[in-house]
Amino acid sequence: MFQEIINIYFKDHRSQLKYLPCRRNFRRTQCGRGHCRDSKLTTDGISVLHGTVRSFTPTGPVPIFRAIFQVFERAKLNSNFSLKHFVENLDSELRMTIELYPRSTCAKNPGFREIILKPLENILTGSAGNNELTTRTMKTKFKLFYK
Repeated sequence: MFQEIINIYFKDHRSQLKYLPCRRNFRRTQCGRGHCRDSKLTTDGISVLHGTVRSFTPTGPVPIFRAIFQVFERAKLNSNFSLKHFVENLDSELRMTIELYPRSTCAKNPGFREIILKPLENILTGSAGNNELTTRTMKTKFKLFYK
């Protein structure tokens, strides 16, 4: 319903529509097509991983997206939340999934694991820019968007 309202609005107000570069709205279809040519993708990683068509579900069609879902599902967003532990779990799950499904489209995409982990690693090492998430705001955003 909400998407339909947005579509109707922007149909008549195209000048207000702004397209995001693929690193700001990375979709699973971009794994297979490989058409994300954003120069900051390898240095900054993906800012938003767009989970279309049941991507982030226990039975999702793309193994790597399913693995990411499972890591978020297991994450405990409480006062003991550790971003370092979360990133380690995510990295481990991504490595295992790529090894188990080497022929899946995202697994065949060289550096996919790295572009997923890069923004989180930048936060951990303190190399994230002023506009990037801190661990505290990241917890808040996870609570808002992932329930």
